Amino acid sequence: MNNEREGRELIVKINHSLYDPGLGVVDILFVSYNDGQRIELPSEDEFPTKGIFISKQFENISRLFEKDELFYLRKWEESKQQWDENSIGYGNSHHPHWAYGTEVKHIPSSLVIPIFKGKLPNIATGEIEISGLPISKPFFIQESNDIYGPFTTTRQDDEIKALPYVQPILSITNKFILKIGNKILEDSNIITEKLDISGRRYIKSLHLLVEIDNNDKEEVDFISDEQLIADFSRPKFGKKGILSKKEAEKLRQGIKDAIKEKKLNDDTSRVSRLIKILDKYLEKIDFGHSIINDYFDSEQGKIFLEGYFEKNKDNANSPTVLESAELKKAIELQEDKIITLKNQMLAQSRHLDDVKKEVTHEVEAAKKQAKS
Repeated sequence: MNNEREGRELIVKINHSLYDPGLGVVDILFVSYNDGQRIELPSEDEFPTKGIFISKQFENISRLFEKDELFYLRKWEESKQQWDENSIGYGNSHHPHWAYGTEVKHIPSSLVIPIFKGKLPNIATGEIEISGLPISKPFFIQESNDIYGPFTTTRQDDEIKALPYVQPILSITNKFILKIGNKILEDSNIITEKLDISGRRYIKSLHLLVEIDNNDKEEVDFISDEQLIADFSRPKFGKKGILSKKEAEKLRQGIKDAIKEKKLNDDTSRVSRLIKILDKYLEKIDFGHSIINDYFDSEQGKIFLEGYFEKNKDNANSPTVLESAELKKAIELQEDKIITLKNQMLAQSRHLDDVKKEVTHEVEAAKKQAKS
């Protein structure tokens, strides 16, 4: 199969499958030259239908890629049959080119990154209102006339949260994002020339963002409250993980001491934000209520209460009964157990993420080795 021009690949996405699961059609969005060094729109003369008929193994494409995911089509052929421009999209005779479903590969995460229009995520919680975002893949957000990112998303209990996408190529501060004017990206030819079929535009390459003058782009701190506390919860200030009330108090005091000793600057946005977060956290009057209720609803809690009230019958109507040292000790014990369990779950989750990244890296390395 001829690639028609050395170093050229098509950037496509799934359009639809046909009556046979091995047959289908993909849409051509862009033409890539030399592994993404140059990305252009497809020529209407060469690709009048903006589509390629997949004549075999379309199920391989369906298995590897999501409906709106972009991927490379490495090889294609011009059809010997005459195509019918009045019946575009239904089979071989309706597209001037065909290909096999095995001639595909993933696009590196640093290339052709989608831009979604909408509001930026909530910096404190990561909550985002834009629908259809990719999970664990980079994307940018256009708000007004500026482009922000890259972001990525995680799914937690069926809830989508957005956070800065870590990419060493950009050489920006950890958990920061870039803010660049849309016009600067257009003038620099970094953003795709036109809207694609879905009405979306793309950043051609993260490498191109590095070349933008520092005066034309801005680093924006986008660390969440949870990450901010975790970053400061190191041995120097406290304990890393989910903090109990006592640990939060210790962390707040450690930060205040560090400011006094000039080890920290309280004028920085992160430090001032952290102090406000901890103050708000410690001022919550309902802290521990859910923990206490869960404990009293458990079998262990019910047995404890029955025994406690049996032992303190004479004072059962006293409003101070539930303030005894014994009860407080039991509640604190349950609180500590739950905090410990949450920290263990958090550690396991981080470990799984690390394993996933390591495996992905090894697979990509093996692919490169096999290709060479």
